Amino acid sequence: MKPSSFQPTIENQFYYICKSAMEDERKNHFKNLSRISKQEISFSNAENSLVNQLFTFDHYATDLQMFTVYGSNIGVKSDLLSEALRNLTKKNAGLLYFIILWI
Repeated sequence: MKPSSFQPTIENQFYYICKSAMEDERKNHFKNLSRISKQEISFSNAENSLVNQLFTFDHYATDLQMFTVYGSNIGVKSDLLSEALRNLTKKNAGLLYFIILWI
């Protein structure tokens, strides 16, 4: 046999090895997808306590009512509390400071 007569045989072996490697990789990929899908749940099937952990509220300075107490700016989020604090007189400023410390 001539050395060139081995070329088709070697090419066929190479193609077979490539196809086998690709098929093995495909099987591994689908096995990995199956493993992952067993651990995942959709939002519609999730419990409310789990879904409630997946969000956050943004807090902005414009959402707060600002009060100056002994030279410090204090932000109050509650509208009801800020209205009550606004109604305090200047002589009750110490009370305002005490209330804000406990918020």
